[in-house]
Parts: sequence; structure tokens; C-alpha cells
Amino acid sequence: IANPDQKQLAGEEHEITIVFTDLAGFTAMTERLRERAVHLLNIYMGRMVPVIRAHGGYINKFLGDGIMFFHGAPAKNPRHAQNAVSAVLKMHIALKQLNVELLEQDLPMLGMRAGVTSGKVIVGDAGPADGCDYTALGNEVNLAARLEHANVNFASQTLINERAADLLEGEYLLRCMGKLQVVGQKIPVTTYEPLCPTAEATDELKELAHLTSRIVEPYLGGAFSDCLKACDEIDKLDNARLTRLIRVYRDECARNIENPPTDFDGVIVLTEK
Repeated sequence: IANPDQKQLAGEEHEITIVFTDLAGFTAMTERLRERAVHLLNIYMGRMVPVIRAHGGYINKFLGDGIMFFHGAPAKNPRHAQNAVSAVLKMHIALKQLNVELLEQDLPMLGMRAGVTSGKVIVGDAGPADGCDYTALGNEVNLAARLEHANVNFASQTLINERAADLLEGEYLLRCMGKLQVVGQKIPVTTYEPLCPTAEATDELKELAHLTSRIVEPYLGGAFSDCLKACDEIDKLDNARLTRLIRVYRDECARNIENPPTDFDGVIVLTEK
């Protein structure tokens, strides 16, 4: 609107924050609900889209039951990482409220996963002038999609990369989930789960972050026995948000003890997209 003579936005490199979200198990749910699945999806999207836009997010596309959006383009925004993480956390809150209403309508409850990455990508219009799509291209886009699905391994809700964590500048309580090499990526990334704004952190969430660090930190340092000891002690607490994490790190420790690595780097290699 500001530049009516500019028919297309040329490709430019910008650091932005990209988000991919997806609904857990929605494909199987669709087979059960059939036509009602569209109604359920419309309700869900109707709640999520306003949250994204309220935080300045640009919705790039809908991917079935998933959404790809980003912050920092086309309008520049120095707080793109904070806005993206805030949007995702608010989406999780909105989904909890929505699930109460879905139960009342005899509809199944939904679970959302998100992958968030900050980094330099190419943004611009792709396609012919009469049908182009403003989009983002680059490694960080692919990584965000992979991190979304990587949540399955840890039963986490959201995974972000290290650059996003750095840009948050301590404004959010994070728990380090480990150093991951996702499918299709050669370079491993240190990942975190944002739990809440730091100023709003409860004792329960602070304890979750602390217990997670007791497992992850010794593993990253190659102290497998210490990691296993922490897993055993924390497992007795019966914290559902740590169960899957404990399982992953127990398996990784066992594998490394059985076949000691010559040059351990702390990386957990994921084999599924």
C-alpha cells in the first residue's frame, strides 16, 4: 500500500524468527471425525490466528492442521524472537481454554507442538507477479519444521534453537533439552523449551527447569553415570513432563556406556522427521 509501484518484494536477507505449529495426532483424528474434522479445524484456526496477528506475526501458510508464520518480516521488528515465543505460549494457553469448550461439544481435545528458530533467511515474493507468495527460504525454516516434530521425542510443547534463546535475553524461563541433530541437518543445535515469561515463573516451573538441567548437563559433559543417577532420582518424583526426557537420556547413556565414543560431543541424533 505504501509503495503501489512495487509489484513484488524482491528477495532480501533478514534475521527473523520462524514458527511451525502442528496438532498432535490430528490425521488419525480426521479418520474418526470425517466431515466434523473440518469444523474442528476451523474452530482451532479461528482461535490461533488472532493470537498470532496480535503479536505481529505474518501467517505464511496453513499446512493442513499446521501453521507456518514468522516475525521480523515484511515489517522489521527487533523483538521478533520475543514476539514469536510470546505468541506460541499464548497459543498454548488459548488451546487449554478451547479444549474445555470442545469437551462440552463432545469433540476431542487437541494438543499443539511448535518449533521456533531465529536466524538469517531470504524473504521475498516467490512466484509469478499475478500469483506470488511472500515467503521465507533457508536452513532455519527447515530447522523450525524439524524442531516442531522433535517435541515428540521429549513430550515437550515447544522447542527453540540457541539463537532464539539468546535473543530472548532472559525474558523467558527456558529449560535446555539438549544438543540435537535433526533429520536433514548436519549441524547439531542446542535446543530449549520456553516455559513462561521469567517474571511469571512459578515454583513448579522453576523446579521443572532445574530438574531438567540435572539430567542434561552431566550428559553434555560426558558424565553418563551422573546422568543416570539423576534420571533414577528424578523418576521417583513421577513428573509427567520429565518422563519422556528421562527415557531418552537413559537410552543415550546406555548406548554410550556400551560403546564408549572416542570424541563425545553430547549430540543426540534423531532419526525421524
